[in-house]
Formats: sequence, C-alpha cells, structure tokens
Amino acid sequence: MQTTKEKILDAVISYIKQPLDLNQVSISDIAKKAEIGKSTIYEYFDNKSALIEETYLHLLKNYEKTLMQDIASLEFESALKKQLTWILNVIEDAKNIMEVIMRGQIDIGFVKLNACSKKIEQVQRNMENRFIEIFQKGITKGIIEVKSKPYQQNIIQALINGLMFQYADGKIEINRADLIDLVYEEIMRVLK
Repeated sequence: MQTTKEKILDAVISYIKQPLDLNQVSISDIAKKAEIGKSTIYEYFDNKSALIEETYLHLLKNYEKTLMQDIASLEFESALKKQLTWILNVIEDAKNIMEVIMRGQIDIGFVKLNACSKKIEQVQRNMENRFIEIFQKGITKGIIEVKSKPYQQNIIQALINGLMFQYADGKIEINRADLIDLVYEEIMRVLK
C-alpha cells in the first residue's frame, strides 16, 4: 500500500513522463491525480518547486539503482550489453530525466534542481566508473587493448546517447536486441 507521499510523487512522475510543461501543471492537478486534497500536498512539501525537485531526486535514485545493478559475475560482452540494456530501459522510461543526467543539466523549466545536481554528478561518476569496470574486464581477457585515442570516451558516450535517444524517439527502426548489438559493435570499433 502506497503512502500519501508516494502517491503525490507518483502523480508528479506521471506528469514528468508525459510531454507536458510542468509550468502548466497545478498543485490542484497533482492532488486530483493523487486522489487527495490539495492541502495534503502542503503537509509534505512547502511549495511546488520543492515537490518537483524531490520528485526528480526520487526518480534519479530509482534510475541509479537500475543502472548500477551488479555485473561482477558477467564477462565483458555480457556486462556491456546488460549495461546498455539498462540504459535503454531508463531512457525509454523517462527520456526527460535521462537527458538531465546525460547532459548534466540542472534547470528544468521553472525549477532549479539544486538538490539534484549533486545526485546527477554522482550518477555520472558512477556511470563513468561502471564503464571503466566493464572495459577493464575486456582488457583483462585480451578482448580490447589499452589505447589512448583522442576523444574516445566522448565518441562512445555519443554513440550510446545518440543511437538510444533516436531509438526512444522512434527515429530509427530497429528492434531492441539489434540496437544493443549495433551499439556494442560500434563501441568495439571505437575501442580497436
């Protein structure tokens, strides 16, 4: 059974996942969607900005949990493809918040995501470390070599972001499994 606070956060999340401008969503709209009274929201949040900020922080924590699942027992290819799948799952679930994470943006319309900026930076660092961990598996097994190519990390990030966001936006026609294989193959091309 959901707590009242969880109902409120879920109501805001439903608006975030829609292509709506949160400026146009009122506290009354949120209360109605959460099936509570408007005044109840103010028992948990001082204002709309605090509510939106906490909702994004809540989403970030959930997405970080998804993105940082255990890969210790996986070999290089499986670990990389699993990580790509988790990234795609999060992108498909909420492109808006992933764009915030991937771009390091801390300003969503009228809400400054000050509390979220540290969490965004933490998720970015965790993702960088995760890819280092995965690539280390490939180096250890002799699948990839340690080469310092200019902009290699940027190219890999652009491949992942570009192809996956285009897929999520319906701009490329490919099935999920083939997309993961394509991104994997292109990353390997950059690494060789």
